[in-house]
Amino acid sequence: MNDNLGYIGDRIREKRKNCGYSQESFALSMNIGRSYMGRVERGEQNLSVKLIMKIAKRLNVEVGALFPSLKNISDL
Repeated sequence: MNDNLGYIGDRIREKRKNCGYSQESFALSMNIGRSYMGRVERGEQNLSVKLIMKIAKRLNVEVGALFPSLKNISDL
């Protein structure tokens, strides 16, 4: 797991749960597989910018709310 992807996955999971979505229902609403969504939330899956924007919109959060601050970004 990449630390940066792990952070993003944790934020997505947190926001998804706050919105009342199960992982399966959220994945279905995004037209992606539940196993893919699981890999995203575990920080195992690199995401496209397009998908990150789509997730942020579905969760009604700013895209930046899903990312670590600059001082917390681990080596790329």
